[in-house]
Amino acid sequence: MKATIKKTFLGILFFFNIICIILLLLSDLAPWVNAAIYWPIALLGILFPLLFIATLIYFVFWLLVKPKRSIISFVSLLCSIPALYSTVAFNYPAKFIQTKQPGTIRVVSWNVALMSYTETDSLIAIKNNAVIFKKLRETDADV
Repeated sequence: MKATIKKTFLGILFFFNIICIILLLLSDLAPWVNAAIYWPIALLGILFPLLFIATLIYFVFWLLVKPKRSIISFVSLLCSIPALYSTVAFNYPAKFIQTKQPGTIRVVSWNVALMSYTETDSLIAIKNNAVIFKKLRETDADV
């Protein structure tokens, strides 16, 4: 009786794992499909982080319980690595080159938080703005 319950429970978990893998692989397609036509896949793209974490949990679980069943989760996680890079954005900051090449235009976009508009102390606001303007001058931006 106990073995039957355990086998049934593991079978149900494996079924939900397969559903999660299918949804994960469909959510991987979200950046490449037309959201106006294939809106369910685009909607799954929003759930990508949750599906990835759920599949990772299933992978660890199956690795401990039945290692052969963990292979399918592992392969789906490998297929999802490009989508993971675009979701989490593992971008290492490149060093800013101060010297501007001749014939180029440098555009600076910077969120400066309303230039200390909400600061109640005007001396602190002036000091913060001076720091911002100094950094902007250092970039030697054209726009």
